[in-house]
Formats: sequence, C-alpha cells, structure tokens
Amino acid sequence: MLKINTLKIYIIIFLFIFSSQSWTKADDIYQFEIEGMSVGESALKYFDKQYLKDGIVDKSTFKYKDNKFVSIGTIKNYAIYESVGLIIMPDDENFEIYGLEGALRFGNNIDKCYEKQNIIEKEIDNLLGDKVFKQDWDGSYKYDTSGKSKVKYIDYIFKDNSSIRLVCYDMDKNFADPTDQLSVVVNSKEFMNFLDNL
Repeated sequence: MLKINTLKIYIIIFLFIFSSQSWTKADDIYQFEIEGMSVGESALKYFDKQYLKDGIVDKSTFKYKDNKFVSIGTIKNYAIYESVGLIIMPDDENFEIYGLEGALRFGNNIDKCYEKQNIIEKEIDNLLGDKVFKQDWDGSYKYDTSGKSKVKYIDYIFKDNSSIRLVCYDMDKNFADPTDQLSVVVNSKEFMNFLDNL
C-alpha cells in the first residue's frame, strides 16, 4: 500500500510532533501512527512471523466474534506506550494491521486517565477541526458482567468510517484486571465496519 511518509502523524501522549509539512491534508487514517506503525501495513515489518503466530493462539489474546479478528498485545521498549495491541485477522498470512491500540495504565486513578484523554482530545481537535465527525459517549464496560466497570469514549470518525478512539477504562476493583487504562486507538474502515455490525 502506497504511503506518503512525510505526511504521517505520530500520536503521542502529551503533544503531536509536527514537521514542516502542511497538516491540512491529514484526512486519511493511514497517515496516523502509533509507535511507528500504521494500519494497512504488515505486522511482519515489526515482528517475527512466529511471534505473531504464537500471539494469535496465546490465551491472553482477545478474540472478536467468530474469531474474525484478534488483538495481540505486544510489549517492547516503546517510546510512549506501555503496550501496543495489533488488530489482525488470524488466518491472514500477510498479517495486515487493521487496528492499533496504544495503552497506558493508571493503577486505581481514573482521574489521571481522564486528564491524559483531555490533553490528546485537544490536540486532535486542533489537528482535524471539522474534517471528521466527533462524538463522546460513556457507559458500562460490556465485558464486566457486574456492570461496575465504566468506559468513556471520544471518537473521531472519518468519511470512510475509519476512526481514532480515545478510551478511558474505569475498572472495578473486583474485575479480573482492575487497572484503570487509557487506550489511543486507530481503526481501519474494515475493522470499524466489523465492530458496527457486532
């Protein structure tokens, strides 16, 4: 897939790093990166094939409905995030990336999560303006059957239905993983269409 490297935008926690390019053209999800990776690329550019295959079958890997997509958690010496999730199709030999999830953990401090979420929101607002549809929503975390864990979403939806999502997870202390977390997510149109039809 053809990419214009000089137009890529690096999502970081405190600010966006800009070069001398005009960012008024930044209206394509493929121009956004998390830890140097972007959707549409092959994960093989960054990870060994066996590592990815092992990740697909790992018991901690999140599997979406009908095993259509999986989210492989990767932990490296990343510059910004503590971990990055790769959304791929488990039977795709090219290991194309359909979504990226950069995560930061905040222990039991959801206010810190909201603070970081707000900082990133302002940066994206300044960058994208009215080029995308923006919506905020919150509710219960659907994988916590107690209903005590909560989520707060800020979505930026592009014309083709691809998206950037900023999500704070306010986890109940009795949930399997009680850690409050921020996810900065870049989703392809294919993965968003899948999610919309769950």
